[in-house]
Amino acid sequence: MDNTNDINRLDERLELMIGKTYKHNGGIIKVNDVKIRGNIARIITDGAPVCINTDDLDNELKAFKQISDNMLARDTRIVDSVMYENNVYSVIQNTLLDSIEKIKSDKDYIQQAQAVNDTVKNLIELEKTRISVLALLKQ
Repeated sequence: MDNTNDINRLDERLELMIGKTYKHNGGIIKVNDVKIRGNIARIITDGAPVCINTDDLDNELKAFKQISDNMLARDTRIVDSVMYENNVYSVIQNTLLDSIEKIKSDKDYIQQAQAVNDTVKNLIELEKTRISVLALLKQ
């Protein structure tokens, strides 16, 4: 293959990135343009530009994971807040099971159990909202 064909393929692969959104080095970027000089490609993004070595393009491009261009998903604070690590379901389940046991042993606990029940309902509504946001992020 001659060098001109290699350069054309390189240009085509990088130009396909323009206008798309990627996860890259812990952040989310949108590629606005690509400039190639010698063996360095400068990827112009909505943030800081990214320079990659075109001699090892396949490995360099592995650092870019394409995602849908969703404005919510581009704010990593939103993604992080929705994807928290706590397992709220087990907390709710344990709280409810504890309340049932307490009601069985102490009839005076019923009023507190009703307050726990109301709180659990609010937690469930929060989880429904979280699930809705996750669905939006996947679009």
